[in-house]
Amino acid sequence: MISEDNLLSLYIAVAEEFKVRVSAINFALGGAMAQLPAADSIAAEFCYLQLRMMCELIALGCLIAHGDIQGASTSKILKEYSAERILKMLSELEPQFFPYPTSRRRDPNKHNGWLICGPRNADYTTKEELIALYRRTGEYLHRGSLKNFAPLGRVSENELQEITKAGQRLIHLMNEHSIILVGGRRVLICALSQAELGGAAKVDLIATNPNSPTLFARPADGSGRGL
Repeated sequence: MISEDNLLSLYIAVAEEFKVRVSAINFALGGAMAQLPAADSIAAEFCYLQLRMMCELIALGCLIAHGDIQGASTSKILKEYSAERILKMLSELEPQFFPYPTSRRRDPNKHNGWLICGPRNADYTTKEELIALYRRTGEYLHRGSLKNFAPLGRVSENELQEITKAGQRLIHLMNEHSIILVGGRRVLICALSQAELGGAAKVDLIATNPNSPTLFARPADGSGRGL
């Protein structure tokens, strides 16, 4: 079973690396590789790799958050690197394991309480879409077979726009999000960038028990209402 301190530090590491991957995509799409031959093809391949890593980071974050679920710390799942297989195994252990984009604000009716509100932007990656994106990015890990080999060509503007959109939807999912932990008694809340921390990621564990000092109100439909 993972300790709370380890959970927080590992999840922060996931969040910080996620931001590095976002910066890498911006770097590539911003023309940093323009001097290379077949620059747009190389940049697209590089971006798909970053998107794949971002999918894997989200899956690893889910595994970290649910480390105390029975079955989530077996040798098989701890050695797994495939985002798709990690998500499938977690789905079998805990249906509500996936992050949900949220924002939080002080609850005016509760001392030191919080209300967790629905996403500001509904255009975010779902669990099913993440798996589909992960599969698609796998096509760019290899040069392909001799039967399908073709010289590097130009990448269409539509494909570059698809890369941008895929990255933006992952950001909308992760920018501020929450994960309900096993039993629904606590929730992990993460902000990728917190102003008072100089832009560093912030991760908290908040109790959901109404009798505790902190109240968690999770929106059921993204409207910002609580339970």
